[in-house]
Amino acid sequence: MSTLFYRFVTIFSIVALLVAFGISVAGAVVSNSTNRYQPAAEIFAYSAAIIGIFAERLARQSEARQQTISSIAAELKANEAILLDKAFAVDGANAGRPYVYPRLRISAVEDAFANTRVSFLNDADLVDRLREWRDKVSDFNRRLDITELRGFTVADATERGDMHRRLVQQSGWLAELRSDLSQLKHQLCDRHERYLPKQHDHVVLEVAEAPETA
Repeated sequence: MSTLFYRFVTIFSIVALLVAFGISVAGAVVSNSTNRYQPAAEIFAYSAAIIGIFAERLARQSEARQQTISSIAAELKANEAILLDKAFAVDGANAGRPYVYPRLRISAVEDAFANTRVSFLNDADLVDRLREWRDKVSDFNRRLDITELRGFTVADATERGDMHRRLVQQSGWLAELRSDLSQLKHQLCDRHERYLPKQHDHVVLEVAEAPETA
């Protein structure tokens, strides 16, 4: 079922219950003493039903929030390992030859924005950081595409090595991405730790050391 359908059902249920609630209140006022308690009982029943609807919606939002945070945390952990990959070492074996670089992952963050699940985070600052992270990762992956393409078309190994070093060291992109990733992980843990699976807590807290870049 679509989100629109669930929204329609929720709105319809609330309206119907509110109408019944109003009818019961009117009945409690105008009824004679023999049946005055029946409308009061109905009022309690409708009140419980209305509260139940809102509770169910809150539970769904909490579940969506937990799933979103868990998937983003797992993706950040994977990206941390990618940024520490030997492929991005300054004088690695790929420095003077054509090479296919590992790409940073961004699907979990993009999915959270595409499905508007970031709204469940209730954290405007974190949402802004995630948006900035998404843009930087997409830009960096495009730079990897360009570097790879030039690496396979340039015949001079020295020039390929220079391109590699500009990418991993001189541009400052890797250092900036590692710094942003560390800050993003800490913010995610500090503000939303209760939504993280226990086995991932240490992932968000740890700060890995970057490989030697000089």
